[in-house]
Amino acid sequence: MGKILLVEDDPGFQTLVPMILGKAGYEVTVLASGEAGLEHLKQNGADLVILDVNLPGMNGFDVCAALRKDPGTARVPVLMLTVNQRPQDVSRGLKSGADDYLPKPFKPDELRARVFALLRRGS
Repeated sequence: MGKILLVEDDPGFQTLVPMILGKAGYEVTVLASGEAGLEHLKQNGADLVILDVNLPGMNGFDVCAALRKDPGTARVPVLMLTVNQRPQDVSRGLKSGADDYLPKPFKPDELRARVFALLRRGS
């Protein structure tokens, strides 16, 4: 149905998100750092990236901006999934190139709906 790359360092969300999306038929690869996510995406591709903001090393805003600058990854949809909910965080996420921004905690149905919409738009 779709290959999703989840870049998330929180063990709870590393388990929860793949469980939610796996039930909907998506294949989810989980990596814990922005640098690892960028490298994986360049080498293996993905149909969608779900990106936390608070990552060790390179934060999610910088990862998203790097994805958008690289012609090989510039068109991959990005959903930021993060505890950072202040309006300036949402604005910064969207300005860095994210296609959508979903604050944690979230409802599983909303995550699935947003993923479906982003993948539908990208195909």
